[in-house]
Amino acid sequence: MDSIALSLGIEVVLGTRVKSADVKRKTLLTATGETISYKFLIIATGARALKLEEFGLTGSDAGNVCYLRDLVDATGLVDVMQSCIGGNAVVFGGGYIGMECAAALVINKLNVTMVFPEAHTSLRFQQLQECWILSVFVRLNNFT
Repeated sequence: MDSIALSLGIEVVLGTRVKSADVKRKTLLTATGETISYKFLIIATGARALKLEEFGLTGSDAGNVCYLRDLVDATGLVDVMQSCIGGNAVVFGGGYIGMECAAALVINKLNVTMVFPEAHTSLRFQQLQECWILSVFVRLNNFT
């Protein structure tokens, strides 16, 4: 999956916990000390939108931090995407919503890093992720 994702412009980071987020500098600091920069940040952590504060971080209200749960969120995400073409985006979480967000970001010409706290993607989602990557490939290459 990783090589296919990379060929689509998506960096997959497994087994990574984010220690802090600096929304002014638009960077994340991982528990291992790695810095990941972004133009905007999407939190896609599961069945309900988890706020940065639930991870012990601050910055949920920054204009470049997006959550996706309803039409208002989706409209805001589209606005941010269209204003950041060529920029970097980080998606927390690799469930259905996170993968769809990453696909939309790639299609809109943003560089994407997906961050997973687990050491591997969930087996439950592995087939879904493979289908999603194929779907992105098809959309990017205008196949019907």
